[in-house]
Amino acid sequence: MKKSFIAAFFLFMSLHLFAQKVGFWFDTGLKAGAGLSLLQNNNIFSDRDYEMFLSTGYSLGGKVGIFYGYNHGINIDAMYTHGSQKYEFVHGENKNANHKISWSTTDVALLYRMQKASVYVELGPQMSFVNGVTQTIQADNQPTDLKKYFNEQLPSAVFGVGGYVFSTGTFTLMFGMRAIYGLTDMISNEGKSANYPNPLGTKVPYETYAETHPLQLLFMFEANYGIGYFAKTTCSDRMTFFRFN
Repeated sequence: MKKSFIAAFFLFMSLHLFAQKVGFWFDTGLKAGAGLSLLQNNNIFSDRDYEMFLSTGYSLGGKVGIFYGYNHGINIDAMYTHGSQKYEFVHGENKNANHKISWSTTDVALLYRMQKASVYVELGPQMSFVNGVTQTIQADNQPTDLKKYFNEQLPSAVFGVGGYVFSTGTFTLMFGMRAIYGLTDMISNEGKSANYPNPLGTKVPYETYAETHPLQLLFMFEANYGIGYFAKTTCSDRMTFFRFN
């Protein structure tokens, strides 16, 4: 039944658009995602006294899509994202002291999307603006607000795959997976001096510095609404905007 709805939708779109000389078409939508996050740091990964755990994250926001033809387009995403990283470390007599770093960002992504046969692939750059960074740690005299120890902006690479779940008229529901990897060091110069992200590790400072890159793997839900398209009618060479009915 689901495949029948999707096939009917694309058949309707094909017949409707082929009556004109199709130019660009537009959609807009809401997005939500949840999954795993971590702060990738090779020094901590190799430190047996500072253990990393896969932690949780989520992302909420919206998009505007600009497509040409049926298969190729550009999505502009605006998202609010939350990530976290949990650790256990050796601190004095406590062999399993807890440490958690949480961060939130406002993200703007420019993504190329190819969609065909009810499946999509997307990739492109993202710029994140750090709203805040906090920590909880089982140790005395440690700050809770870490924003000054982290850079204010972070460029990332985004890659995602998914497909259509349901479609009716101009509304489509999609499900997929998205990977977001920070391309530059998340730690500021002040944070490096304070040995973040693990200020109390038994082996800090390490012999060589290792950068910290956030990574998120999210399951994504997307609800889209088709707005309309520019096209040339069969009896005119002028481009006209048509709304999807």
